[in-house]
Amino acid sequence: MAHPSARGNGNNTDDLYSLGITMLFLVLGRNPVSDLDDDRILANKIEFGTYATLVGQARLPLALMEPLRGLLTDDPRERWTLQDLDMWLAGRRQSPKQPKLPQRASRPFVFNEVEYFNTRSLANALAKDYINAVTVVRSKQLDAWLRRSLNDEPRAEAMQQAVSSTANHISAGRGSEDRLVARACVPLDPAAPIRYRGFGLNVDGIGPALASAMSHRERRQLIAEVISSRLPIHWISAQAKPRPEDLRAVQLLDRLPAMIDNPAIGYGVERCLYELNPGEHCHSPIFEREYVADLSHIVPALERMARRSNRPESPLDRHIVAFIAARARRMNEDVVKSLQNPDTATRALATLRLLASVQDQTNSGPAPALAQWMAGMLGGVVGSFHHRKRREKIGERVRRAAMDGQMSELLSVVDDEAERASDTRGFNEAASEYRAIEYQLKQFETEKPRRDDESRHFGEQLAAAIGGLLVSVVTAVTIFATMM
Repeated sequence: MAHPSARGNGNNTDDLYSLGITMLFLVLGRNPVSDLDDDRILANKIEFGTYATLVGQARLPLALMEPLRGLLTDDPRERWTLQDLDMWLAGRRQSPKQPKLPQRASRPFVFNEVEYFNTRSLANALAKDYINAVTVVRSKQLDAWLRRSLNDEPRAEAMQQAVSSTANHISAGRGSEDRLVARACVPLDPAAPIRYRGFGLNVDGIGPALASAMSHRERRQLIAEVISSRLPIHWISAQAKPRPEDLRAVQLLDRLPAMIDNPAIGYGVERCLYELNPGEHCHSPIFEREYVADLSHIVPALERMARRSNRPESPLDRHIVAFIAARARRMNEDVVKSLQNPDTATRALATLRLLASVQDQTNSGPAPALAQWMAGMLGGVVGSFHHRKRREKIGERVRRAAMDGQMSELLSVVDDEAERASDTRGFNEAASEYRAIEYQLKQFETEKPRRDDESRHFGEQLAAAIGGLLVSVVTAVTIFATMM
């Protein structure tokens, strides 16, 4: 039922099933279902079981009927194990495995003019024709059929819960209808994979499917919608006996919707790709000539890129940041957020912080070309220091640190808190002095008309006083001369 890229890792129960198929084909000398297409084979397997579908009316050696029934049991938990096979080879006989067929309804449910007597067959049909299935899923007829014809109250309640939870958590539109059908098919057939818009995925196959779909835009978007709508969590919660590996994946699957819905660098579908596939290499175009499959490969690969003449503007892109975020032991999310800052100096400093963290965590060794690449991006950071002589001194220290090829040394130069605090303190003092002088100048301009009036008035008074004094002196001199 699952797409080939989304079937997951599988285990030895799948190998034993394949062994049974191979034995049957060798015994019969032919493919017993060569005249049937894949959809018909699948429908017959659901309805009658694999053994009955493939064997049909063929006569088999009695000695092989027991192992073939055991190996072709559809429920992996009931299928023969290697120990069972060893016991059979040693001559110990067991009771033949009987197929566990789906519960049959007292009357059929009709969909697209076809009658269905069990929920698994109906779910398979609904998943294939998901457009017309919307009306059926929302109808009261399906609920009544589950309760009356199948007498299956728990499944009916699970269906109602799936429909109501979809309405509460998913917005209206074509996408919501597709997710509604996908959720509704899970309680109808919990053993089947997640089926969304005709695409089937096992929970442990979501990662490989996403990896194979990175160059296929429509399929990549489809898988992103499966993750965003929390269908994997819904599927696991519907399992009566979840597999241990599925339970271990719950914590990661619960975090993925927030990651894939975040458009920021370091998140989105790229982050989910690397979180779901621990062994996946980095898909960045910067590493087109490289195979970066481990965090320790990042700095050496960027060092080789830094030596090329056609290197990009920045050593980081969405894929590289997402790869680092998924692989690093220690990850400062604030640094990742700073990579989105519109200020070029802030982005350059965040880039340096991230690369310094990777280089330190992986002991990658010196990367002088990469450090010089970063030094060229730090002009805005150096320029953010206010004191001219301090800028010149830090610029020289940046050039010397870049020659050593250690990002942490380069970071210590441009991210020196003491140096930055001293520069800020000096700038604030100079700004305070400047404001004081500017205030005095403004006060002078404001008081200038009043002072002009006062000066003129004082001049007039002084002139009158001097004039009066001169008149007095002249008068006194005149009188004194007359008396003489």
